[in-house]
Amino acid sequence: MYLLSAPLLAYFAFKALEQIKVGKNATKIQSQRDSIRLAAERCEFFHKEVEPEIKKFFGCLKEKEIDFLENCEVHIEKDRIKFKPYKNEESLQKLVDELDSFVALFNRLELFSMYFTGRIANEEFAYYALGSTYCKLVERLIPVLMMSMFKDECKHIMSLFLIWYPRLEKISDEKRKQELKKELSELSEKDIQDKKVKPLGA
Repeated sequence: MYLLSAPLLAYFAFKALEQIKVGKNATKIQSQRDSIRLAAERCEFFHKEVEPEIKKFFGCLKEKEIDFLENCEVHIEKDRIKFKPYKNEESLQKLVDELDSFVALFNRLELFSMYFTGRIANEEFAYYALGSTYCKLVERLIPVLMMSMFKDECKHIMSLFLIWYPRLEKISDEKRKQELKKELSELSEKDIQDKKVKPLGA
């Protein structure tokens, strides 16, 4: 009986391990699906909740003639951001006077971003949908995000920006390389006539 039970026990142990493996794979697949579903919900949140606040924000800047942001210098190099503020007290004061009305935009952007930086939602899925739009927006907002009022409260906004922006830059660099390669290829295929310059008096 002992000789029969040993192979049987091994068989059942193997089947049990197989079931555990299947269960883990099913859990992993479900987790991935949930992550993508949450990413899709965040993208919808961006369109419904964030975009109206973006329009209000830049509409206010235009209405109040606040030119502080557009005159600041922002340079992004890999994971470093260099920021040189616009040295105009009047323009800065106009912006500071309106900061309270901008809180809604930054709160919504932070809520959007934290799902991805916290690895709850699939950031790659959202990147293909909103990566370029998000990075262009945040790049324009950096002068405000550097202010102490928002700097400590908007960490997720900048963290997601520093994940997505280098990715966009890499694509842009690769595209430019391909364009240059094509230009060089076309130049090499062109026939260039060998024209000789005759010396004077010849």
